[in-house]
Amino acid sequence: MAAGSQSGGTPKSGRRVPIVIVGGGPVGLMLALDLARYRVRSVVVNTGESHRVFPKGNTHNARTMEHYRRLGLAERVRAVGLPPGHATDVGYFTRLDGCELARLGMPSSREKLAARDSGAGVDQVPEPVHRANQMYVEAVLLEHARGVPAIELCYGSSCVDFADERDAVRVVVEDGAGGGCEELQCQYLVGCDGGQSFVRHRLGIGFEGEGSLDQQFFSGSMTSTHLRARAWPSTSSTRRAGCTGRSVPNARCS
Repeated sequence: MAAGSQSGGTPKSGRRVPIVIVGGGPVGLMLALDLARYRVRSVVVNTGESHRVFPKGNTHNARTMEHYRRLGLAERVRAVGLPPGHATDVGYFTRLDGCELARLGMPSSREKLAARDSGAGVDQVPEPVHRANQMYVEAVLLEHARGVPAIELCYGSSCVDFADERDAVRVVVEDGAGGGCEELQCQYLVGCDGGQSFVRHRLGIGFEGEGSLDQQFFSGSMTSTHLRARAWPSTSSTRRAGCTGRSVPNARCS
């Protein structure tokens, strides 16, 4: 790992922190919150100044919901999803107000919870899968993290350099608002900065498996659109969908 700072400035002399987490999405925030339960301090470095404001992932599986429950957040996460009685079907249409091509029927949140409550005592799903967009869930996690003393949030900042110095990892954090650089000394540096991870690239860690263009699912160009509408256009189906896709040549939309 190269040790020279890429920011062009002279970093302020380092202070010691146990763990630096690069990336303030759901993975980074959940790690920080989990560490705080064990009284381990961490610094979360995130390029954006707040949580994301555009749609991304929107399904939280049962195990993920159990992690939220362990932190006392499951009900808050469920509250930012679709209304309890809203179907979570995946529908495919020729256009938003066009003909329905296909539909994958899925129960509403209320139906899932009712099935859980009426299930056998040995059922292993205390927290059923839940559909809520990542941008809303991130807001819940970030709000909660702001009230945890063991978590220091450095939003609007970027990790621009790091080096393993045997007894510590030296991390250079650049303030996006022009406040210069700070050097941190930590025991562990954790890369939670997504598919284009700066940390992963600097460590020379590659991906294994099929490339995105070789996969039949989620391959090629993708477009994710966020619409706010007082009244949704009527379609050929009387049952609403939780996720809508439309057919576009050579692209996939959601």
